[in-house]
Amino acid sequence: MKRKVKIILVIALAAIALGLSLYASLSGRNLNWDLDRDAGVLTITGRGAMKNWTYGKPSPWTEYNHYRYVKEVSLPRGLTSIGDYAFTGCCELTEITIPEGVKRIGDWAFFNCTELTDVTVPDSVREIGKGAFSSCGALTNLTLPNDLKTIGDRAFQGCEDLRGVTIPGGVKRIGELAFSCRDMTEVTIPSGLETIGDGAFFECSSLREINVEEGNRNYCSIDGVLFNSSKDLLIFLPRGRTGSYQIPDGVTELGLGALSGCDGLTEVVIPSSVKEIADSAFMGCTQLTEVTVPDGVTRIGEAAFYSCNALTDITIPDSVTSIGDAAFFSCRDLTIHAAPGTAAEAYAKENGISFQPLEAQP
Repeated sequence: MKRKVKIILVIALAAIALGLSLYASLSGRNLNWDLDRDAGVLTITGRGAMKNWTYGKPSPWTEYNHYRYVKEVSLPRGLTSIGDYAFTGCCELTEITIPEGVKRIGDWAFFNCTELTDVTVPDSVREIGKGAFSSCGALTNLTLPNDLKTIGDRAFQGCEDLRGVTIPGGVKRIGELAFSCRDMTEVTIPSGLETIGDGAFFECSSLREINVEEGNRNYCSIDGVLFNSSKDLLIFLPRGRTGSYQIPDGVTELGLGALSGCDGLTEVVIPSSVKEIADSAFMGCTQLTEVTVPDGVTRIGEAAFYSCNALTDITIPDSVTSIGDAAFFSCRDLTIHAAPGTAAEAYAKENGISFQPLEAQP
C-alpha cells in the first residue's frame, strides 16, 4: 500500500515538473477540475455548488503557484455557485463567462485578477459577494442581471476603469465601498433598494449626480445629492461636485463621510438645523478654506475635517460640547474661532491649534 501511494506521489510531482495537466476532485463535491498548464486552461466539470475556500487555504488550482498558469476558465452549466476565494490572484485570466444557473459569486472570488477585462454574469445570479471583483483594475465591461439582489461590500473596489454600470431594479442592498469607478458620472438608485452601505460610491471620483427613483422608502435625492427619505440626513455628496454647496434647511445630521473626498469643493453653507457633524464628514476636502459651524451643533466627529489642507478658519459655537480625535488633523494653517472657556478652546490648546477668542455676544 505504501509503495502504491509513493508511486502516485511520484507521478503527480512529475506531472507538475513537466507542465502536464493536473486533475483532482473538489474535496468530495460533485465537481472536478483539470488544469492544462501548457494551454493555460482550467476546466471544471460536474454539477452543484463549488466549495468555499479561505485566504489561508486557497482553491487547489491557485495554491503552489498554479494560479500563474490560469489564462482561461471553463465552467459547467450545472454549476450553482462560485466559491469564496475560488480564483483569487489568477493574474493571467482575461475574461470569464459565468454559466446560467449560478446563483452566487462568492466572497473575493476574483479578487486581484488584474488582467480580467470582461465578465459575463447570467440572469440567474442573485448575489455578488464581498470583494468578489475587488482590485480587478483592468475590468471595463460588466452587465449586472436584472434579478440581482445583493452587491457585497467592496465588490468592485479598485475597478477604476469599469464603465457604464447600471444598478438593476431588483437590487436590495449595495455594500460598503462597493464601487471605485472613476469614470462613473451618474448613478440611479432603484425604487426597491433598501440599504446602501457607507462609502458605497466614495471612490467614484468623477461622480456628479445620484438620482433616486420615485417610490423608494429609504432614500431620496435633492439636486443629485443622496439623502434619507425624511430628508434630515445628508448621506453622500458626489465627489465630482465642485465649487460651493448649500446644505438644505431641515437637514439635522451630516452622515459618516457625507462630503468626504470632495476635493473640488471650496465652500459649504451649513444650515442652523444641523445638530451633528459625523465622523469623517469633510475628510479630504482639500480646497475647502472656511467653515462656519452653526449654533445648535453639539458634536463634531472624529476626523471630521481630516486633511482639509486649505482650511484656515473655522468658527465653532458654544453649543459644541464634543470634538472627536483627529477632527482637524493635517489642517496646518487652521485657526479656531470660538468663545473662551468652550470645548473648542480646550480642543485647540490640547492639539496645538491656533485659537482666536470671539467677543462675547451682548
